[in-house]
Amino acid sequence: MDIVSGVDDFEHCVQLAKEQGKWRAWREYYFESYRHVFDPMLEYLYMCPLEDVKPIVERMDFAQTLGNARRFVRDRGAEWVERLLDESERQCSVDSPYDVYLLVGLGRVDGTALPVETPFLYFGLELYDSPSQLWFLVPHEYNHLVRLTSLLGQGAIELDTISVGELVILEGLGTLFPLVLHGREIGPTSIVEAGMMGRDGAEYCLQHEERLFHEIQEIWDVQLTPELMRSYFSSVSGRREGRPEKIAYYVGSRRVGDLLNGGHDICQLTRMPTDDIVELWRGEQAAKEEGVRSRHLGTSSRSFEA
Repeated sequence: MDIVSGVDDFEHCVQLAKEQGKWRAWREYYFESYRHVFDPMLEYLYMCPLEDVKPIVERMDFAQTLGNARRFVRDRGAEWVERLLDESERQCSVDSPYDVYLLVGLGRVDGTALPVETPFLYFGLELYDSPSQLWFLVPHEYNHLVRLTSLLGQGAIELDTISVGELVILEGLGTLFPLVLHGREIGPTSIVEAGMMGRDGAEYCLQHEERLFHEIQEIWDVQLTPELMRSYFSSVSGRREGRPEKIAYYVGSRRVGDLLNGGHDICQLTRMPTDDIVELWRGEQAAKEEGVRSRHLGTSSRSFEA
């Protein structure tokens, strides 16, 4: 595992921008320096060509963005990342070598692992808040790395046809992995905390849980689009108004949480194809429903006999 920091390079980009303008400096220097990282992000997260992010770059406050990245350095953020990754690897090993990129992004991605042939983890330092944020974020993205490399190795996922359901389970596992890693109880409250949704998002999901489950079930097999990404996962591909982000994180976490609370191992689930996880969950739910019916019939029988 190599950890690559792009803070100094971005600082140079800020200086270049004073002469060349933000877009040219960012595109020709910073983007090109880390193109192998940013290109997959444009494809899978932003879902747009490079030129479409020009307005985002032009609106960025380069000085403030650099300030956040420097704060990460002052807090010894790289040491926190390495420590949390070491803990994560001990909990659940990864099948492939990978690199870690600590870069300055476009203000919408705090971290990611993507279905690429050469695995890497990315963390957006412009969104860095504190070491406590890394406590959830780093294991979350590491779990994605393990799952994606495993599924690619099995041929169980296609690089360009990820469905809503696959991403729901991916995010559910990623959200719960930090809780398992740190020995936390899994329930609605801890799920909301680990999903980093904020208080408003948490209250919304708790109040509208059943409707959200139904909505996502209706589009489970649909291939992911920018609009579906905006509606259920994040605002990476464009800002929106209304419901909170990461709704699908909550739904996926509740489904996976049922399995973990039933005694299943998160590392085994992480390496399991989505369809197999769904069937396992359905089997668990059917068994629970049968148990409830059996208890009800037993109670009714005893009442009748009495």
